[in-house]
Amino acid sequence: MPRLSVARWRAKCHRAGFVYFIGPEAALYRREDGVCVKIGYTAGCPLKRMHALQAGSPQPLEMLAYFDGTPGMEKAFHEAFATERSHREWFYLHSRLWAFLMHFSEAPPHDRYVSEGRLCDALTDNLAKHQPVPHPAMCEETWARSVDPAPLLPFFPELAE
Repeated sequence: MPRLSVARWRAKCHRAGFVYFIGPEAALYRREDGVCVKIGYTAGCPLKRMHALQAGSPQPLEMLAYFDGTPGMEKAFHEAFATERSHREWFYLHSRLWAFLMHFSEAPPHDRYVSEGRLCDALTDNLAKHQPVPHPAMCEETWARSVDPAPLLPFFPELAE
């Protein structure tokens, strides 16, 4: 089997596709403990990826959001939400991850594509370090610890503002 040149390997690793967030149906509204969301990347159709995951899931899944991205961007989201990691690419739906995904919940489940403008708004509204706790019932310390926006800065420099 021929080896990939460094240039071809880099092109393959940085190709454009979609970063997606998939979770149990109605998870954003139930707010149950232990609910996890998959943060993934696909070069193909995100809805086909969701249907493939559905085959192995005991509960109905839905697309919570997807947007143009790269494998590097997916990794940055994994690092940003590392404190919420359950296992591999699955993350507990707590604090800022929940708030970030709620930003897109008004779209119908069959059309959760997020434009660059809406994505930037959601990131700055929910993931920037200076954002206050959105509700008095939320623990301020948990809110502060629940995300590290630094890995996302190369993709979204407005988070530093």
